[in-house]
Amino acid sequence: MKLLSLPFQLTRSNIEQAGRMFLEYGVGMDGQGAVIIRSGQLGAFVITRRRCGAWVDAYWTKSEADTQHVVDVTGMSFTFC
Repeated sequence: MKLLSLPFQLTRSNIEQAGRMFLEYGVGMDGQGAVIIRSGQLGAFVITRRRCGAWVDAYWTKSEADTQHVVDVTGMSFTFC
């Protein structure tokens, strides 16, 4: 599987590279928008031209932390979008 012609493996490095590539396409008014990539158990990656990027951890409940099961990447489901 590929994302933006990159070999797609769910790693932070690949997601960060994809975020930078999306920015190059020009996101938002005058290219000053934000790219947010939801990334399953890794959380979500947010990047803008003014800020280099940050990860938001996935949400886990105490009982599910032991099973490595993500409840919701953003804690807000699709309202995040």
